[in-house]
Amino acid sequence: TVKDCVLDDEAEYTINVQEKKSQAKLTVQELPIEFLDPLKNVFVVENETATLDTEVSKPDQKATWFMDGELLKPSDKYEMKVDGTKHYLVVHDCELDDEADYTIRIDKKESTAMILVEEAPLVFMTPLKDVTVMEKETASFECEISKPDQKATWYIEGEEVQESERVQIDMDSTIHSLTIKDCVLDDEAEYSIKIQDVTSKATLYVDESPVEFIKPLQDMTVF
Repeated sequence: TVKDCVLDDEAEYTINVQEKKSQAKLTVQELPIEFLDPLKNVFVVENETATLDTEVSKPDQKATWFMDGELLKPSDKYEMKVDGTKHYLVVHDCELDDEADYTIRIDKKESTAMILVEEAPLVFMTPLKDVTVMEKETASFECEISKPDQKATWYIEGEEVQESERVQIDMDSTIHSLTIKDCVLDDEAEYSIKIQDVTSKATLYVDESPVEFIKPLQDMTVF
């Protein structure tokens, strides 16, 4: 009797009794692979790392991973690992486009699960700061947010700011700025920027320029 047969037990066996001999061949059929612990859906927030894992019935099996049916290859983005009977797919820096069905295929068996990616909330990395200028000087407000190329609206005392020859609104990826040229006393106010559902506020202070004599008095002689 051969207990717990493995593939290496497949062979021809012989029994000798006195001068009699009998032979027979043992054939061991390989068991099909089974998923002992199939893939499960994973929830992550944008920019986080997602890990899918599964366990199969045989160690060190070659596996192939797919995303929505497309073959995945190892890269900085996708990391495939095997530890005995356990298989892992690590997806780094998840983006919204990474939300999909992921499938592992071993032999002819498959297991599928989803990575669900929740959008990360937008935050101000550098909020607006108060600015103080003299009359006729240029004032600039600047802030940085956590996501690039987001639509922003600027306000002065709650009223939307309109661009003009004096007022300029700019965006460079994650940096938003408001520039006011040739400041006058009436420009002194609270300014705010709203992006999605978040707001940052700051105040512009305009100091009055000191009085200067444009044309000083001149001596005068009268008769």
